[in-house]
Amino acid sequence: MRILVTKATKVIMHVQVLIVLILANMGGFAWGSCPKRCLCDIDEFGRKRVSCLNGGMVVPDDISMLDADTKVIIITGFDGSRPNLVNPSIRHPNQWPSSRYLEEFHFCYSELDTLGDRPFFQLSESLLLLNLSHNAITTISEGNFFNLTKVEGLYMDYNQLTSMPSMATLRYMTSLKALTLSFNHIRDISHSDIDTRYIYRLRPRAEVEFLDISSNPLGVVDHFPALPDYFFYEFPALRAMNASNCSLTELPWADIQKYSPLLTTLDLSYNRFTSIKTGQLDLTRIRTITFRGNPIQTVDPDSFNKMYFQKLDLSELPKTILTPELFVDVRVERLVLADMKIDFPLDDILIPLWPDIVGLDVSGNPDLPLRGRAFEFLPYLSEVSLARMNWNTTKQNLFRYPNEIDYIDLSYNRFYYVQPGFFMPLTGLVTLDLSNNWFYSIPLTVAQPTLETLDINNNKLQVFSAQLVELLSAPGSPFKALYLNGNPWRCDCGIAELYQWVQTIKNDNDVTLLDNCSQLYDPDHRLPNHNINCAACMTPRALRGLLLHHVPAQTFETCTEMETTTSFGFVEQEIFQCYSCIDPWFCNDVNYMTVVNCDNRYGTVYSCLKIEDIYGIERGCGNPDEWVKQENCEEELGPYKNYTTCTCTTTLCNGSPHFQVALSSSVFMPVLLLCWLSLYCKF
Repeated sequence: MRILVTKATKVIMHVQVLIVLILANMGGFAWGSCPKRCLCDIDEFGRKRVSCLNGGMVVPDDISMLDADTKVIIITGFDGSRPNLVNPSIRHPNQWPSSRYLEEFHFCYSELDTLGDRPFFQLSESLLLLNLSHNAITTISEGNFFNLTKVEGLYMDYNQLTSMPSMATLRYMTSLKALTLSFNHIRDISHSDIDTRYIYRLRPRAEVEFLDISSNPLGVVDHFPALPDYFFYEFPALRAMNASNCSLTELPWADIQKYSPLLTTLDLSYNRFTSIKTGQLDLTRIRTITFRGNPIQTVDPDSFNKMYFQKLDLSELPKTILTPELFVDVRVERLVLADMKIDFPLDDILIPLWPDIVGLDVSGNPDLPLRGRAFEFLPYLSEVSLARMNWNTTKQNLFRYPNEIDYIDLSYNRFYYVQPGFFMPLTGLVTLDLSNNWFYSIPLTVAQPTLETLDINNNKLQVFSAQLVELLSAPGSPFKALYLNGNPWRCDCGIAELYQWVQTIKNDNDVTLLDNCSQLYDPDHRLPNHNINCAACMTPRALRGLLLHHVPAQTFETCTEMETTTSFGFVEQEIFQCYSCIDPWFCNDVNYMTVVNCDNRYGTVYSCLKIEDIYGIERGCGNPDEWVKQENCEEELGPYKNYTTCTCTTTLCNGSPHFQVALSSSVFMPVLLLCWLSLYCKF
């Protein structure tokens, strides 16, 4: 008899064989012969792990042998990577081996559309987590997860499911705690009819505690309601639910309280709710709720009456809902009022919350009037978010009062400096986020004795103060994490102390240099295409793209401690880089200058500009301590004003050991002309 093998049948066979052959080959692997294009290591829990992260894997060909006690297998990719494939030539083996050790299996970024019957049966003795996200799976059936009684997490995000699987379908997964189905195409929740529920009562029931159905078009279809009352019947142990971006217009609030009484966290952001009514939120245990980005126009004055929130998020709602009655007889620990276009003081609105509020997020409200000591009426406030306020300077005396603030977010503003006294009253500061600003230097006053985390990602930093390193790395300092990514670091003496610190902390579990780029580098530790989104050198050109902690140590051998304090209290490392004129008659024009890069091996440095950035000398016009950019450099400078000479005695100096003139002041003009006429210098 001829057997017809369809494409779907082949895919099912391939999934089964994928698992079988991976397990069949466990036993002969040694860490020294890690599969090609994979990383073999020990994870944070001490488990052996094989990670194949860049896509294009052909399974099982590219993973021929695995250690028998491997506990984590990750086969994944990323957007734009080649999909992972299952070898179409393989056939079902005669015998299925078993694994007693594998705890996590991740198979992502493939074109897999069908799982087949019992494909993971041989993993049932030990498997705790199954991640099948970023595939093309269209349906889930009961046999897909046969006997996976120990699995606690099932992740099916970014597939092509069109209907919500009932818990009867997942009945074998009796230990399931987390189920994620986000970014699918789920429209249908109508599977749970009364007959299914009666049958399901007779079977073991998983007690899912976290459910994510976000970014599915649940509210787009014509049937009403999008989430029927019996939906929550299947989740009696539910504690957290993400239903954001589902086009929902309402929920069966009474049924949530009836069937899921343990629910504490509910994310309803970016749906289509138009109002919040009295009694609607009568949920006994709800502690965190998010209404961000809904077209809500009305909120009844007593909608939150008698409620206690650990976090209430009203971001992107119209400012008109904020009335003095809104929070009367309400307790809120953390309140988010971001991006509401608020242009009036919040004192009268927030004063009822003063005994409880510890966190306030007013980010994205650039017109919010904040006077000095603006938050003094909230004595227990410890977390303040002022991101995206379009500020270029700090508000005077904003925190100049006794306070308990330990977290401040000033990210995504336009700061290029902060008044030195701004941070001084923050004596308990633990976490400071200055990322995504225009900082050229970080003031020393950020280094409060209690500081643990400093985020300076994505600024314009080229140098890092030696004194700041000294303060953050002092004995007994609680400092733990420094974020440095996305800055145009100049790898010369300006970062010498930072470099030394990086060398000491890169293997230190107590302090973390977070560049999160370990998978992006070539073997010589350079970023592709000179990308500086990690902690890497931007200049000099010879070191561009190199990780800070891989810069050659000899780069800093001749560095000396030369620092000056600007009028704003910044400590600037002396920049060992000067300029030479292409034409000595046009030394006052930035366009006629080139950088003299001596790789920090100066014979003698008389003087160089102390303030200079990736845009050339633009910010050095006039007084080097003048931080405000001047539009007309030529007029302010005059001929050769504020530019000086340096001597370089190595062949690294533009290929010549000769005397180099940077930008001569009028005092040195005769020297420049003599040098030019005698052809002794190379310009």
